[in-house]
Amino acid sequence: MTAWTNIPDSMIQQGKPIRATDGRALRDNPAAIAEGADGAPRVQGIALGGVYLGSFTQDGKNPEALVGLDKVGLLVADVMSLSTGGATVQIGLSTDNGVSYGSWINLYSEPGAVSGSVAGGPCIGKLYLDFTTGAWRVRLMATNGAVTTASGTLSLSGVNAFRLTKSSDYKKTVYDFFVLGARS
Repeated sequence: MTAWTNIPDSMIQQGKPIRATDGRALRDNPAAIAEGADGAPRVQGIALGGVYLGSFTQDGKNPEALVGLDKVGLLVADVMSLSTGGATVQIGLSTDNGVSYGSWINLYSEPGAVSGSVAGGPCIGKLYLDFTTGAWRVRLMATNGAVTTASGTLSLSGVNAFRLTKSSDYKKTVYDFFVLGARS
């Protein structure tokens, strides 16, 4: 690990030559910050914006879990579902990093049949979970044009993990998660 070196302002002044030790510190300190060296300034949580967490596939009745969300403020997912429509998506919340979860909470129903039409079919959209306020929102559109828009509030205080499943129609759903903000 690269060591952090404090450089006094008096050592770097206009017209004053830079000592080799200060030049090395100017070169090495950014790496020391990135590595979290002792004494180095810490990157604040808000700097986590736009971090891709990965792809999360809910397949069948087996719920997928996302853990380690202690500092996540806003989580956004691109959603792609092969569901034929009408399935209720459920969330389970954890405050012990996924060791245990509370009861399933119904979030939303995937787009179903439009009046006189075939089932909703595969759909795409976005899911937003705000861990600071507890607000959530989803907007999905199926291949037949059916749209689901839903929102609400969850008690997310202390939540650092969650899992998703469906109440029925256990066809694959893929979530690509991104962190767009952090909480202190």
